[in-house]
Amino acid sequence: MNAITKINAISAANRTRTSRLSGVALVPAGLCQYGEQVRAADLLRVDFDADSIRRDGLYLVEGVTDDGVAWMGCRRFSRSLDGALSVDDSGRGDWRDVSSLEAAGFRVAGYVEQVYRAM
Repeated sequence: MNAITKINAISAANRTRTSRLSGVALVPAGLCQYGEQVRAADLLRVDFDADSIRRDGLYLVEGVTDDGVAWMGCRRFSRSLDGALSVDDSGRGDWRDVSSLEAAGFRVAGYVEQVYRAM
């Protein structure tokens, strides 16, 4: 294996490896605007130990492509009684069914426990 092949192999491994945050933290919403539920000036209390959709609610997710993370933002997810997963893409009730997070291009970064907004 030559030096360029090794560099390419390392780059490919780093692109697929996920380094995850853990614990609960306050995160500025910044560009994660999501309908009326999350505004740019809000703070999000995020549980980064949540790495899958375990209950209905608001999640901080990454939009993943073959090249890596394309974007990060909030999305509301819901499971029906039969276990089917749905996502509200806009925060305005634009629900659609998704067969899986991976198929929809999502990766869960954390569960949004609370949205704090200045009065």
